[in-house]
Formats: sequence, structure tokens, C-alpha cells
Amino acid sequence: INSEFFSLTCHSAMHPHTVWNVCRLIHRTYGELGEMLGHYPLSRIPISITNTNGTERSQRLLPNWASGCYDGSIQLVYCAVSEPVLGILYALLRHEWVHLLIHHLTNGQCPIWLDEGLAQSAARPMFHSERLNLQQAVQTKRLLPLAALSEPFSELPAKYRKLAYIQSTAIVEYLMQQFGLPKIRQLLHQ
Repeated sequence: INSEFFSLTCHSAMHPHTVWNVCRLIHRTYGELGEMLGHYPLSRIPISITNTNGTERSQRLLPNWASGCYDGSIQLVYCAVSEPVLGILYALLRHEWVHLLIHHLTNGQCPIWLDEGLAQSAARPMFHSERLNLQQAVQTKRLLPLAALSEPFSELPAKYRKLAYIQSTAIVEYLMQQFGLPKIRQLLHQ
């Protein structure tokens, strides 16, 4: 499906109604996050959605732990017997769309922790279990140093990735509470 600002490729069979709903979610994401960050893509964004349905995932470009990726295009994967859960696809789409906008705004020069923290906070609220994990990391003095959060999370040992996302989200939430989204948007535009 080609739209004014995206092209959608579904690599797995979906009901037409589901595809229509996915397109509506893309339009909604475009408007909401464009307004949030004060930027809209200038060219058509390729988006692909694939149902792995439990098949071998090694053939795809994403690491096995990831369900989405932005690398100039947005790739989303889900695992279901039939139709995707639209709420999950929406969260994945919002996460990757933030990466797209930040990449465009900063020419790829945004610190990883800020990029991931903004993407996570735009995608969904932190789960209670994530807040508990963060609290436990604080109490046991296992927080990752900022230098580790400045490296691509894919390069971190698997046992630290989840904490890196949680810490980055918490940092961004704190910055938004202290300074507001307009200041963060201003920083990204600079």
C-alpha cells in the first residue's frame, strides 16, 4: 500500500480490515509523533510487517530479541497464528517512528540513551515490573553507567539490555518532568 508519506508491505497474509487498521495506526502515529517532536518526514517511509509465526527468525535482519527496527525503513515483526495484536503493533510502530524522527532531526547524532528513552516513553508507559527492576538496580547499585547507555544497546550483554532500556526511559521521564517536552524538542532541533 502506498500513501502520501509511507509505503506499507505486509509480508504475511492479513485480513483487509486489519491492513486498513494498520494504515490508520500509521496515520495516527505520523500526526501524534510529528506534533510531539515538531517534525514530519520529508520522503515516503518504507514500512514492512512480517508474521514470524514461530518460524526460524535467523533469516531476517533483526536480532532475535528485537521486534522492530529503524534503519532508513521501519521493520516490524510479530508472532501470531493469525492476525497481529494491533495494540502491540502500534507500540512497536511508535517506538520505531520516534527513532526515524530523531535520526532526521539530529542527523543520526543523538545519544543512544536519549534516542531509546524517547522511543520507549512514546511507545508505552513503563510497566510496574520495569519500575520495580529499576528500583532494585538502584538499591543493589547495579545501575549502568552513562557511558554504557551511550553505546548501541545491541552491543551490550543480553543480561543488561532490558536495564538499559528501563534506565533510558526513566532518565527521559525525569527530564520531561523537570524541563518539559518543549525543551527536549528544542534540544533535538539544535
